[in-house]
Amino acid sequence: MKYFLQTCRDIFLILLCNIVGLIAGGLWLDSWEINKFVLPLHFFVGPIIQLVIFLFGFHLLKRKIFCDKFETIVFPPCFLKKYFYYAFGLLILCAMGTLLIGGKFVFPQMDNYLFAQNIASLIGTVLISPFIEEIIFRVVIISQIAKRYSVKAGVIVSSLLFGAVHLMNGELSVFSAIQLVIAGTLMGIFLSLVYVKENSVWASFTIHSLYNGVGSIIPVDTQVTPDWPIEFVLKNDNAFVTGGQYGIDCSIVNIIAYVIMIFVLMKLIQRQGGIQSTITI
Repeated sequence: MKYFLQTCRDIFLILLCNIVGLIAGGLWLDSWEINKFVLPLHFFVGPIIQLVIFLFGFHLLKRKIFCDKFETIVFPPCFLKKYFYYAFGLLILCAMGTLLIGGKFVFPQMDNYLFAQNIASLIGTVLISPFIEEIIFRVVIISQIAKRYSVKAGVIVSSLLFGAVHLMNGELSVFSAIQLVIAGTLMGIFLSLVYVKENSVWASFTIHSLYNGVGSIIPVDTQVTPDWPIEFVLKNDNAFVTGGQYGIDCSIVNIIAYVIMIFVLMKLIQRQGGIQSTITI
């Protein structure tokens, strides 16, 4: 019971750090509502504020509560070629699935104001959010559970939480929410397996960042939106196939891609000696 309560405390505190950062970053929005033409700056500055506050809280918790050096966070960052192989493998499988669904590239007439917001938000979507989430769900949650129970337990719990937390991104139907939890959990398992295999946060961050980046640069949707110069519009509107309200990330083709990559990683980890032998606790 003692370990269980300590683990719940650690998870709560690291999630709280992020929530405080999100709130602080969101408060920045109020100061720009008087002029919508300056508002896109919020989508650039807000995530930076979130990151600064989160890192402050994380370093405080690391010293006072976690008492852990978290050696999988190495500075300066180290990006090995195989990290990109994992990312490209996933992206290729997802792209193949999207093409199987069918659709076409369109070049809509843009709303420059919405386009400016999307450009400004790229730093948060591609760099800051993946970095924060990898520290929370891979570095902290996996390691804190692993040192009290096992690495497998850490991977499972962190992945389930990773899927569940994404429910906060907006109102969804029950079906879309179930899709999101399943897809998010599977993606979390894949990222976690990469993390424990490579024993580095930069491995899972590379995949997470590139996945978000490609999805932002070439968005996939069921209808045309005027906020980006190029889009891939699916010809199928079945929620099971297209991912429902959350989008292509939760589609059946992406879910299959996550499962394939999980299978590949599990085989690689088995050759390396098993999951318990891969990570430094």
